[in-house]
Amino acid sequence: MKIGRIKYTDVEADARIAIHTLVANAHHIKTIDASELTAGILALARLSGITNTEIAAAAGIVESKLALAQGTQALFNKIGTDIATHAALATGIHGVGASTIASLLDLATHAALPNAHHTIAAGTFTGNDADDRQITTGFKCSMVIVLMPGGTTTIGVLTPDESFCIGAAAGHCPGASALHATDGFIVEQTNDNLNENTIVIAYWAISE
Repeated sequence: MKIGRIKYTDVEADARIAIHTLVANAHHIKTIDASELTAGILALARLSGITNTEIAAAAGIVESKLALAQGTQALFNKIGTDIATHAALATGIHGVGASTIASLLDLATHAALPNAHHTIAAGTFTGNDADDRQITTGFKCSMVIVLMPGGTTTIGVLTPDESFCIGAAAGHCPGASALHATDGFIVEQTNDNLNENTIVIAYWAISE
């Protein structure tokens, strides 16, 4: 038996289309996930919906990443140049000896200078009201500063030529406070008030 196609009049066709349109489940919407847009028409269709703002934002990200990569490359290039320069130094900066920073003649000349080297000592002693008391430092001094907070004389400055006392009466120390001939310095209480009993006295001394 031969089956032919069913033919509808225009009125019948319009009626059936109207009925089909009214059926709730007759039409379905397919939502495409981004993972499905990998090739072909679907991917192109997705790209066609991108706005100019999205394109500009993406371009900005690409430019930022490119600038970062270029900056990193420049940094690596500089590091490489610096390492090469350091390697080319005759001595580098490690293990530098005396011959690198000064010749033997320079060292000999420096050692021969009488005032090229100084020793400094700092310490304290407790006053005991004695006169002509020697405070030793282990070397001949060129200057001593004596500090006695709370004393009648608060500061004493002893030099080879002069001794000064600063306190109730500032000026030349009238007593025997002075530098010792070979080691340290001398303090006197009666006239200079540089050795007051029980006061902790500090000093700073420098050698010749």
